Amino acid sequence: MNDRRKNIVIIFLVALLLWLVYLSDNEMSRYGIYTIFSYNVHEFLGLIPFLSIIATIIWMLLTISKSMKEKGEKSNRFLSLILLALCVMQIVFVKDQNQIWNITCVTSVKSIQENKMEITINQNGRDIALECPMLVLKMIKADGTDYLITYEWKKSDPEHGKLCMIQSD
Repeated sequence: MNDRRKNIVIIFLVALLLWLVYLSDNEMSRYGIYTIFSYNVHEFLGLIPFLSIIATIIWMLLTISKSMKEKGEKSNRFLSLILLALCVMQIVFVKDQNQIWNITCVTSVKSIQENKMEITINQNGRDIALECPMLVLKMIKADGTDYLITYEWKKSDPEHGKLCMIQSD
């Protein structure tokens, strides 16, 4: 393997590692877990998708211009296609993340469906099904107790969400 290919593999592995760190932090922060990464680091890690998109676009443009100069170089075209696919996937991911909203409310749990691992709450007159970890399902009751609930939902599907936090008075 020549030096150029080694550098490309190293760059892809570093980018993959950064994305894995970002995704891990993103999942932990959903539940307010800041033990591995502090909140300040979490805020900084939020830049990874945007910096990654910019770096991918720059790398893709440089590879395309190099490919145009060296007309016979097929590896540059292949790398350009890979970078284009990565760029599109990253943009779709960021766009999808922008469709997620968080809400905090005081409400009671209307029902618990352990087989589906979800609870149903009533928020502003509509029933909302929330994905819920099994541990939490065993700790809450659908007996009219009010809970402070934080959940996230996609703009396209406001009747379904994911429980982030639940706290009783």
